[in-house]
Amino acid sequence: MNIDIVVTDIPMPNVDGLEFILSLKTLFPEAPIIAVSGKGPELLAYAQDNGAYAVLSKPIDHDELVAAIASAAPDNHTPLPPRSKLAARRTHRSLDTV
Repeated sequence: MNIDIVVTDIPMPNVDGLEFILSLKTLFPEAPIIAVSGKGPELLAYAQDNGAYAVLSKPIDHDELVAAIASAAPDNHTPLPPRSKLAARRTHRSLDTV
């Protein structure tokens, strides 16, 4: 199975988004994950430290989300522009290289 991009909230009703990220990275280490949260920067920092390609604070800016998705796309890999609410891991590799 190839996963192009995953966008996930961190706090969700029935699943913990941080556990989801850790589990997904165990099964699909190259899957680019974009994590979003409005619950504070600590959760986003933890998500990024544990495998999220990019993190976004809520309310999500449409242009920032589009830029994160475009950057994370396996056929693109364009570096994200520096923004205060947007951070990206620069160590992502394409699923095509697996």
